[in-house]
Amino acid sequence: LFDLKNDPGETKNVINEYPEVVAQLRAVYDKWWIKVQPRLVNEDAYEKPPAK
Repeated sequence: LFDLKNDPGETKNVINEYPEVVAQLRAVYDKWWIKVQPRLVNEDAYEKPPAK
């Protein structure tokens, strides 16, 4: 997590200074991942013989 206004080069990670922001971002990410992850699994790929 970076303060782009004061650190545009992203040299100082401020993750420990903003735990509430980290928690919010994690919650949004987790909700998104639950929806997206099943679409990334291609179950048919395991049923077809390998290409020659």
